[in-house]
Amino acid sequence: MPAGNLDISAAISFNGASPTDVLRVLKSAGIETISYTTYLRHRRELIDPTIYNYWRLHQKEMFDEMKSKETGLILGGDGRSDSPGHCAKYGSYSTMELSANKIIDIQMVQKNEVTSSNAMELEGLKRSLKCLEDSKLEIKTIVTDRHPSIQKFLRLSKKHVKHEYDTWHVAKGFKKKILKLIKSCPELAPWVKSIINHIYWSASSSKDDKPEMIVAKWLSICNHIKNKHTGHEDKLFPKCAHETKRNRGQNKKKWLKPKSKAYDAFCELAQNKRLLNDVKKLSPGNQTSNIEAFHSLINQFAPKRLHFSYIGMLTR
Repeated sequence: MPAGNLDISAAISFNGASPTDVLRVLKSAGIETISYTTYLRHRRELIDPTIYNYWRLHQKEMFDEMKSKETGLILGGDGRSDSPGHCAKYGSYSTMELSANKIIDIQMVQKNEVTSSNAMELEGLKRSLKCLEDSKLEIKTIVTDRHPSIQKFLRLSKKHVKHEYDTWHVAKGFKKKILKLIKSCPELAPWVKSIINHIYWSASSSKDDKPEMIVAKWLSICNHIKNKHTGHEDKLFPKCAHETKRNRGQNKKKWLKPKSKAYDAFCELAQNKRLLNDVKKLSPGNQTSNIEAFHSLINQFAPKRLHFSYIGMLTR
């Protein structure tokens, strides 16, 4: 086999380029090149097996390195489907060691292996945790989104693992509810950004505190938006952290009136029992944003508009 032929196939694969587009350009420029069928044969017989085997060797090296960690692993996990809709055929679950910022495991699940496409994310997590535990790695914390089945699985089957939520997912869900509420309570519109920022601050400022402190800080927003900054009901956080004296001229947002429709509706949302349970489990320092960035990178190699074989999707 001419080395250049394999080099072209490898270059196309490793750059996430479209093989049909690249080969068409070369032929249009009058450059002798391989056919699309040859490219597929190179991938099937040489490139894909090499990628898979190299990943396994690299993964083993990472596992050996992380076995020396005495504090246990701090993991972040998130799933990705091969379709933007609800008819995905493949689902991949990526697990990152957040303190090292390294992807340490990727599990591929096909829809016919589980009951539905929605169940692929949980199955991917189960396989990933089993892989890590079989390799004698100790898991201390895992940060995920609020997937209901994942919550239940970790709560019942992995009681020794601390489960935390990514703040962005909680903030995103709450923001949708506020924006829906603004239609009937427009007075809340100027407060949306501050309220969402307060969710992030409540978690990030509580690294060494108990979960109840995160809830206390979050609920202080109900006092703050009505211009009450001291004497909060929760003794864990009796006053706002900002300076008490505020210049009204610098504050462009109008304080909400107590017992007004907008104030009561917002407090009902903020004090929702389910939301408070989620806020209590917010991760103070570790988030899954880097995994989201990794999944964005994968889109270059495995676009959601195209279909691939199982091994093709896995290696991409």
